[in-house]
Amino acid sequence: SGNKVNFQGKVVIIGGGNVAIDCARVAIRCGASEVSLTCLESRQEMPAFPWEIDRAEEEGVKIYPSLAPQQIIGKDGKVSGLNFKRVKAIEFDTEGRIRPVLVDGEGMTMEADSVIVAIGQRADLSFLEGARGLEMTSKGSIQVDPETLGTNIPGVFAGGDIIGVATVVDAIAAGK
Repeated sequence: SGNKVNFQGKVVIIGGGNVAIDCARVAIRCGASEVSLTCLESRQEMPAFPWEIDRAEEEGVKIYPSLAPQQIIGKDGKVSGLNFKRVKAIEFDTEGRIRPVLVDGEGMTMEADSVIVAIGQRADLSFLEGARGLEMTSKGSIQVDPETLGTNIPGVFAGGDIIGVATVVDAIAAGK
């Protein structure tokens, strides 16, 4: 839109993917004094590319893995912090939605002047309603052969975010 964005104070990002990492790096560049990225996943399970995480840390982003946000705290009509609980494990329901298993009684509070939520990106699979026999993964994406990108249905192929986390370049390569 052409509007300049300036962050002041502490910014907390919720999310562990590449978009969350991008948000954190932009917040640093837009003046935040401190940027913390929190996610449900462990550091090893974060969906962001490892080199993106490393670059964010080099720019000053603090990574706090295995935390589930519970409540945004406000004071005088503004954000003042967040409450988190520690995540013991991540499970998925039958529809591929994430269901964190929390550690009883273990949590923390983090101060924040701004909160950016960068979670929940997923492919729209509504066009598949009525597709018979197409195999899906436990995470709700289409199951493909990693070499051919073929599905279990002859002549049907899939690529990009519909088969898992991918970049635009991955999607273009899959289309080719």
